[in-house]
Amino acid sequence: LAVFANPKGSDALRLGTEERVIKECIQMSNDRGLIALDELHAATITDVRRALLKGVYNIVHFSGHGTGKGLLLENPIGEPQLIPQEALADLLSAYSPPIECVILNACYSEFQGVELSSRIPYTIGMSGAISDDAATEFTRGFYDAIGAGRKINFAFEEGYRAVKLANLSDGFAAVFFTL
Repeated sequence: LAVFANPKGSDALRLGTEERVIKECIQMSNDRGLIALDELHAATITDVRRALLKGVYNIVHFSGHGTGKGLLLENPIGEPQLIPQEALADLLSAYSPPIECVILNACYSEFQGVELSSRIPYTIGMSGAISDDAATEFTRGFYDAIGAGRKINFAFEEGYRAVKLANLSDGFAAVFFTL
């Protein structure tokens, strides 16, 4: 499940590029017939909750804005809505298993990752601000590895390698948590 949110009034993000990269990685993988992707655009927390009720997901990928206090999704009229860290952790942990990995591809999402790390087997967060390009390269490396049948910890490392190889690692600090 890929969750994208860029609320009104927030800095513009190239979320469509990140979505395209995820789809491209899946299409290029040997196991593309075994990998399904559902996307939520301009996502509200209600959208996320309903998607979790309807689908079965191993990976939940959030892409958008984060603060030290939580992720920003959209409210029903597209404005920023801060999602309380503990409430999001409660929601996602209720669906784990099958959720085994949550990716918080958003600035300052490390604190949300800490909250999730005691409940979800693998969590990835960002410890500071990240550029669109670095976020996209991390996504490319991560999903290339997943598509190649690699484990989550290898996929995290591959994402980090992709950022370094693209010379985008200045200030990029992804954090990997395990249960």
